Amino acid sequence: MSTFMNHKINWKLWHVARAANRASFEQALASVREESQNAANWLMLEPVEKWARHAFEPSLKADHVSNNMSECFNSWIREDRDKPILQLLENFRRKIMVHFYEKWAEAEKLNDTITPYARENLTVKEKEARKLQVFHGRGCWYETLDQTGVKIMVNTNDSTCDCGMWQMTGLPCTHAIAVFMYNIEFAHDHVHWYYSKEAWKMAYNGNINPIPDESRWPEFESENIEPPVKKTKVGKPKKKRTRAPDEPRAPNATFSKRCSLCGELGHNRATCPSKGKGKGSTSKGKKASKNVLNAPACTSYRAQTSEHSTRKAPITHVPDVCSQIGSNLKS
Repeated sequence: MSTFMNHKINWKLWHVARAANRASFEQALASVREESQNAANWLMLEPVEKWARHAFEPSLKADHVSNNMSECFNSWIREDRDKPILQLLENFRRKIMVHFYEKWAEAEKLNDTITPYARENLTVKEKEARKLQVFHGRGCWYETLDQTGVKIMVNTNDSTCDCGMWQMTGLPCTHAIAVFMYNIEFAHDHVHWYYSKEAWKMAYNGNINPIPDESRWPEFESENIEPPVKKTKVGKPKKKRTRAPDEPRAPNATFSKRCSLCGELGHNRATCPSKGKGKGSTSKGKKASKNVLNAPACTSYRAQTSEHSTRKAPITHVPDVCSQIGSNLKS
């Protein structure tokens, strides 16, 4: 994955996952293939029902394609994660007990037929729906036209829309709301029951009772169970969770990497996919060129040094003194 992933492909992959209908999914996937065929192949290794929004079961009325819920829970318990196991569970119980009551009380006091989330969602979409044109076909069929000329069909009897968002989430999409405005109807009358006040109260209807202090618990005989032997590892305990190898890094709002070779975002020069293809040069290449420039001077200097160190002193002729003396005596 690291061989083809960059900032541009990352955003295109998210467009594929968030596509609400098959046509948008295929279009976004084709855009990924144009950028990297390996990325498209990696994306399709898992069944689309597990990660692609358009393939989710419509009866679930859920469109989440991220793990933000688990991240929120992880942040919610951040102060308790280092506590001993019994204290950790006790804090969990107390947090959930209070949370359930607060949400149930909020739903009980609600002066609306749908949840605040659903009401806010419809309010935002109503502003965009006013920009659409609506054409009534026969019966429950309608056609909407936006300012760019895109046509979308809506079926009010089946609560479906070509965009896919109405049947997926249970909340009327922008096109459906435009149809309701055309017919002078209220959009909240067409919201799925899951977003009603009654369903909200039922979700938090469960009760978690308070627990008295341990000193007031009844005594009973049982076999003592010792805790497991804990092996303390060397170094500072790790608090951050370990990310999966294929999980994208958390976005940094204040810093984004820009490659100094190609100028694109999402990677640096060390991981640049265009490295070695004629675009720019690496730091290793610069060091190599420096060594090449200095090579002749170093070679000539070493050669001269070697020549001086191995050169032998000239051999001078030393006359044979003994032979000269002997010749003089004979004469």
